[in-house]
Amino acid sequence: MLKIKDNVLSYDNEVIKTSDVIFKLKTDKEANYLGHITLNNGIKLTFPFVNEGLIYKGKFTISKDILPFLKGSFLSLTMMDLTFKKNTNQVEIVFDTVSINLNIKKEVGEEFKLLSIKVAELESQLLKLSNKGILKNAPVINKDDIKEGMVPVATSTGEFTAAYPFADIVKNINGVGAINEAILLTLAEIPYEANGRSTKEVVQLILEIVKGQAEVIQTILKTQEKIIQDIKDIKLDFAEHKNTALF
Repeated sequence: MLKIKDNVLSYDNEVIKTSDVIFKLKTDKEANYLGHITLNNGIKLTFPFVNEGLIYKGKFTISKDILPFLKGSFLSLTMMDLTFKKNTNQVEIVFDTVSINLNIKKEVGEEFKLLSIKVAELESQLLKLSNKGILKNAPVINKDDIKEGMVPVATSTGEFTAAYPFADIVKNINGVGAINEAILLTLAEIPYEANGRSTKEVVQLILEIVKGQAEVIQTILKTQEKIIQDIKDIKLDFAEHKNTALF
């Protein structure tokens, strides 16, 4: 147990024997506290204290790396508030390094044991999944015809057959083969009528009909223009002779 009274830190010389140390602090001053362990090689390790009712508790974990430097270590505290910050005196902490070393080995052994159990459980689950997979025991009905790259494809009866489902693609249309998985179709390859006439031939026929109709329309327009001009000439002749003796 640690105590602070009149800003002086004291320690009851309790021997530390475990790697997970809980320092308990009883103080007459309410503040925020930080603990500082100064190892015998000069390295300082800091850890916080938490207020738990009437006392403060600070957790300090001892690793195998700092174990050789624990003997002769000192502990001091920093008290902080909105209005002040003060460091206490140092007190020497008594560590039983032999017991702490055994405790570290025990904890590492327990962690290794738990890890081994989890690995074994994972291996067992993976084995179960591989043995009980849906497709592993699937009733493939054409086992003798199975080839590399085939996959199980469900049938309407609930069985499976080995097939290349993604290879069943269009490779030829109207006699035109695919090049690099692409097919180029022109009007000449697309049939239009049952008698074998292609869409290209039909389009050409339509174009010829339209062209012939255009020529007929042009002839009609020219004839119409000539008739209109003849009518105009007749009107002029009539206007010129209607007041003559002929009438």
